[in-house]
Amino acid sequence: MSTENPIYMNDHGAHHYAVHCQRHGVGEQPWTVYVEVFREKELVLPMRSLDDQAFQSYEEARQAGAAVAEQLINQLEGRTR
Repeated sequence: MSTENPIYMNDHGAHHYAVHCQRHGVGEQPWTVYVEVFREKELVLPMRSLDDQAFQSYEEARQAGAAVAEQLINQLEGRTR
């Protein structure tokens, strides 16, 4: 059994985040998503799972993870969107 685990990183406000998209096996296995938030090199929010959701494509998983990470950063920075 193989595992795919591409990591998408981006900046948002004064923080940056990593979206870990993971798929076990091959074929039509769903993607699971985990996000982490950093400020400079310090981990601010440890890895959180979007465990109530599974995604059919990497792009869907990446977009959902990025949206959650940006929402968490907005909360940390006291912004609402």
